[in-house]
Amino acid sequence: MDDRADSPLITAIILTWNSRGHVGRCLDTLERIAAGMTVEVFVVDNGSTDGTADIVAARSPATRFAAFHLIRLATNRGTTWSRNLAIRQSRGRYLLVLDADAEVLPGAVETLVGEVRDQARVGIVGPRLLGPDGSTQPGCKRFPTLRTKILKVLPGAQPQGLARDDELYAQALYEGDAVRDVDYCISAAWLVNVAAVREVGLLDERIFYAPEDVDYCLRMWQHGWRVRYHPGARVIHHTQRVSYQSMRMMLLHAWGLAYHFRKHRYLWSRESLYRRLPRGNSA
Repeated sequence: MDDRADSPLITAIILTWNSRGHVGRCLDTLERIAAGMTVEVFVVDNGSTDGTADIVAARSPATRFAAFHLIRLATNRGTTWSRNLAIRQSRGRYLLVLDADAEVLPGAVETLVGEVRDQARVGIVGPRLLGPDGSTQPGCKRFPTLRTKILKVLPGAQPQGLARDDELYAQALYEGDAVRDVDYCISAAWLVNVAAVREVGLLDERIFYAPEDVDYCLRMWQHGWRVRYHPGARVIHHTQRVSYQSMRMMLLHAWGLAYHFRKHRYLWSRESLYRRLPRGNSA
């Protein structure tokens, strides 16, 4: 992280893991962004075995970027360690954290930068996430509880509906145009204020895969930084659902949740958590 006057405006950080079907579109996104602002790029490949890193390497000479870095890891080091590796080397004034299956639509980054720049103490702002068919995905949620997680694994429409009601905001938030504070935004696409990173610190590397986004947004709130949802910025998200691709990833996700609840000292209800935050109540 760099304070020099010639620092790029944006440091884009992309993680890849067997992402050859998606990473090309994501890089196209960054080339479009770089046509209007200075962007350096870090692609951290988590030991892909499908040739993802070679696809990225073939694109790396692109001259639109202030700098382009491909970091090849021998094994999958997860989301937090890998992202931190790039954050430590970043020079941008804002971090654009992207999953490899994300495509940032025109004008989105400018909108997100404007929100961080114009509003007080914004640490993270997330865009509206769209499926490939144009449907809106829940790009922000309430902090998880054990109750929600239990309901989500129970069969039947009733527990699934209760889980959605507990986890998600009103549908009008996702379909509407209002910009507002939220508990957390999905890390498929974040714009992060580097000033907040200096105060809050890096991602918690004790979490391998998830819920690193919940933890980091919660830490933002704990340090008095806001997390915002801006539906006017739009990103297509080709959800890969990595945690469902293997038993190992499912177990790591479960361990991450258990660690999160223990670390932040809440479990069944988020109300006690809200009372301990500087804002004092729910977003």
